[in-house]
Amino acid sequence: MEIFALLAIIYAVTFFLGKQIEKIKIPWLFMALFLGMFFSITSVDLTQVTSSPDFQFLSNLGMIFLLFLIGFEFDWKKFKKLRKAIIATTFIIILLDILAGTFLISSFGYTLIVAFITALSIATIGEAVLVPILDEFKLFKSKLGTTIIGIGVFDDLFEIVAILLASILIAGQSYEFLANASLALLAILAFSVILIKFKNIERRLVKVPKIEEAFLFSLFVLFVFMSFGSLASAEILSAFVAGIVLKNLLSKKTSEVIEEGIKFVGYGLLAPIFFFDVGYSVNLTSVIANPLLTFLIIFLSYFAKVAGSILGSKKELGYKNSILLGIALSVRFSTGIVVAQFLYLNNVIDSLLFSSIISSITILTITSPLLLSYFLRKWYRHIV
Repeated sequence: MEIFALLAIIYAVTFFLGKQIEKIKIPWLFMALFLGMFFSITSVDLTQVTSSPDFQFLSNLGMIFLLFLIGFEFDWKKFKKLRKAIIATTFIIILLDILAGTFLISSFGYTLIVAFITALSIATIGEAVLVPILDEFKLFKSKLGTTIIGIGVFDDLFEIVAILLASILIAGQSYEFLANASLALLAILAFSVILIKFKNIERRLVKVPKIEEAFLFSLFVLFVFMSFGSLASAEILSAFVAGIVLKNLLSKKTSEVIEEGIKFVGYGLLAPIFFFDVGYSVNLTSVIANPLLTFLIIFLSYFAKVAGSILGSKKELGYKNSILLGIALSVRFSTGIVVAQFLYLNNVIDSLLFSSIISSITILTITSPLLLSYFLRKWYRHIV
């Protein structure tokens, strides 16, 4: 199957069947996820297409636009009010995840350093998968949504640490990576400060900007940040920061129009490809092969995320919202997969642990959004 035929199938199935799953309150974009999972268990081999540079570029671009939208929708004022709870909850969750994961993995005979790095890699959050749910339930501006996004951003810093530690363990690439990462993060900060000084920048460029011109400028901002972020393996963080900075550059009227443009390109063109790629990448057969370790990783993940959310955010969000937060943060499919694959290809972890990690990511990626959608419908009136 060629790439154009696959894209036609993805768009057609997402369009025609997406509306059907919306009736049971599942975001329509998840139809592309389910389609990818369906193909992953059939005899139809799409690996040659899905692993091609063209398809992977479109998939990655889909994730970038979803994260760009998260940053653009981010409520900075609400974040500042909740920053203590967000920071505390992030550290509690990461600590519980690392402690539980290190203990579990080391108990299966792996060294402490390997267990620690692996636990750090699987503690990360795939917040891009949550975008359709946050949008569906209008949670971007809520306390709960702001906390989810805020923790997802802090989590990205731990992803960078995981990559750095993995490179130290394997290839001695730490100095080069650390230098590039430091320079890239400083460049992101400096560029952010410079741009924010130009509040309502489109009014300085032209008196009445065309939407096309404003959207081109938005793409310029996004890809400048992405070019810096790629040097530090911080593309996720860069896309998010680009959205925040852009929102501060544009007038309210232009921002509203640009938001529609980002959603149009993100949801209508790129996100279905990203979600299909997520679905096709899950390894359902490995779940059966390693049930014990896989189940324990999933159990400890949910425990760490929910317990950490209750301990860190109950005062600000309440009990039910804290549980919702923990479920949302259990979503995987992020840089952690890259770290796990990096360790496996370099023979630091064996096939048993690697398959268990991929299996747990698979199940968490599937179950967490569905559980979150269910409890959001059930507790909608309690959402803050």
